[in-house]
Amino acid sequence: MRTKSISIFVLFILTLTSILFQGCDKDGNPLTDGRFVEITYKGETFIQEGKILALNGSIKTPNFEYNYYNLPQYANGVKFITLNAGLHKKDTKEKSQHSIMIKIPVGDQILLNHEYSIKSLPGKQIILKGDEDYGIYDSENISYIRYNSYLSYSQFLYGSGKVYFTKLIKKENGAEDIEGTFEFAIPSFAETHGFDLIKGKFKLYINKI
Repeated sequence: MRTKSISIFVLFILTLTSILFQGCDKDGNPLTDGRFVEITYKGETFIQEGKILALNGSIKTPNFEYNYYNLPQYANGVKFITLNAGLHKKDTKEKSQHSIMIKIPVGDQILLNHEYSIKSLPGKQIILKGDEDYGIYDSENISYIRYNSYLSYSQFLYGSGKVYFTKLIKKENGAEDIEGTFEFAIPSFAETHGFDLIKGKFKLYINKI
C-alpha cells in the first residue's frame, strides 16, 4: 500500500511538473495564451497579455465580460459588455502603468463592424476616486471609457471615442473569442487643457455572465 501511495505521489509530481514546464518559457515565465489588450499612447505601446499559467492571480485580466444572463431586476433588461486591462510598456517586464475599462450597453447580441460611440458626461471627465459623482457611471445603461494612470491612482479620466468589434471566433468547445479596436480622447495629464489620443486593439475570451 505504501509503495502504491508513493507511486501515485510521484506520478502527480511528474504531471504537475510537466504542466508547469509546458506553460512557461525557458526562464520560468508563464507563456501567453493569445489574449491581449494593446494601446498606443503618446508614441509608446503598452500591453497586457493573458497567461497560460498565472499563479499570482493575473489570469483574471485582461478580460471581456458580456453581462447577459441573470440580469438583476433593476437593470431593466439592459445587457452590456465590459473590457478591463492593466497595461505595461511592451517588450519589458515593468509593472503596469495604465488601467483602462470600457463599458457599453449592447442588447441581445454584439454587432460586428458597428461603431459603438461613447461620449463622456458633461462636467464628469475628471473624477477623483471617492467623489460622489463617480457613482453616476455605475448605471447599467451608461457607456464609458475610463483611463487611470497608476502615477495618479486616485484620478479617473473619462474619454469620448468609439469601439468596433471586428471578429467573433467560435471554438469547438463552445468558447468564443472576440477581436476589436478602439480609440478615444482623454483630458491631458500634462496640460491644463487639451486632450490625449489613445488607440487600441484587443483579442479576448468572452465571459458570459
